[in-house]
Amino acid sequence: MNMRQTILLLGMLMMFGSINAQTSYPFIKYDTSRIIYPGDSASMLKFFAKLDALKKGDTSRLTIAHYGGSHIQAGYWTEALADSFQALGGYVGGGAYLFPYRLIKTNGPPFYRSHGTGEWKRCRAVPSEMCSGLGMSGISATTSDSIASFGFQLRPNDHINSFTYIRVYHNFNPDYVIEVPKDFPATYLRHDYPELGYVQFHFQTPVDSVHFDIHRNSSTRSDFILRGWSIENENPGVYYASMGVNGASTRSYLQCTEFVKELGTLHPDLVIFSIGVNDAQDADLVLPDFFARYDSICAIVRAINPDCAILFTTITDNYIKRKTKNTRSLKVNAQIMAVAQKYNAGVWDMFTVMGGLGSIDKWYRNGLAAPDRIHFNAKGYGIAAGLMFSAIKDSYMYNTTLSK
Repeated sequence: MNMRQTILLLGMLMMFGSINAQTSYPFIKYDTSRIIYPGDSASMLKFFAKLDALKKGDTSRLTIAHYGGSHIQAGYWTEALADSFQALGGYVGGGAYLFPYRLIKTNGPPFYRSHGTGEWKRCRAVPSEMCSGLGMSGISATTSDSIASFGFQLRPNDHINSFTYIRVYHNFNPDYVIEVPKDFPATYLRHDYPELGYVQFHFQTPVDSVHFDIHRNSSTRSDFILRGWSIENENPGVYYASMGVNGASTRSYLQCTEFVKELGTLHPDLVIFSIGVNDAQDADLVLPDFFARYDSICAIVRAINPDCAILFTTITDNYIKRKTKNTRSLKVNAQIMAVAQKYNAGVWDMFTVMGGLGSIDKWYRNGLAAPDRIHFNAKGYGIAAGLMFSAIKDSYMYNTTLSK
């Protein structure tokens, strides 16, 4: 292990820690950390059955998509969950969905590093940056340069360290050609699927990085729109798609024109929704509209896969302008419970587990959250992820035991 890997490992250990270490925080309501079923648990039982099938070797892939705002874009929460799911079977397969956040000068998950050349413009599914052509990730990078490039390098992590397949999601503008450089060390097969919105490269040997060149083949300054990429390998495991956009609300993903088509290509077994903090920050929030938007998102998921399980997290406790407890959070979370009941979804009540109204201030004062009293830091996200996964695992073990 080199020095860089050692430092990274020590950082991860400090970030995620152990459940025993977490018990030192008296404001966290550990006894409330469980999966609640406001309706029934039928859809989650199907997911647990698929998890059993993966463990028994009857299937090779389990797909999870996790949606949210800045809590999810940061990646710490979702990366810890992905690590935990993989650890259930010691899996090294599966996959992940990635986006070149660094290319558009914003933050992203720590398990890979993206790069590129050329001028790129950011577009997000938020009012200030909304544009056409967004897909399931709710964010895009756009260029009109005659020559540009993008790529990434996986960093050491515990859920995926190599891949043999990559699907690049983009707008298939005929003015542009996307290709792997000729000196790339692995041979590959290429298939374009414009009707599905991606081009797939199948590498004949596992790789941990790739670079793509983009060339404009006309004088027309039209746009090449990059919406992200999916990586997979041929080993059994859990595919975890982290779909977070800073500032995203329940309006966001409904405005993405390619959302349904692209999410359908993943065929998720479980969708986790952690959306709502930004809705609760809106003084003009209309609760029936909030319910209707979440209702529409869930309907899309079930249309894509009727057997897909849905798991909500209630929104985290948060402050308005750093100083005022946001009592709208209580009303938003009541609506989340109502949507969960309609779709027989599970709920992890993160708001209550945190300690309820005003608890984010305690997380901040104990070095677990940011000064804005909305976001957590890496350590705080690690604790939240550990508690959430333990709740999922407990529900899985309990229901698996009952079914035998």
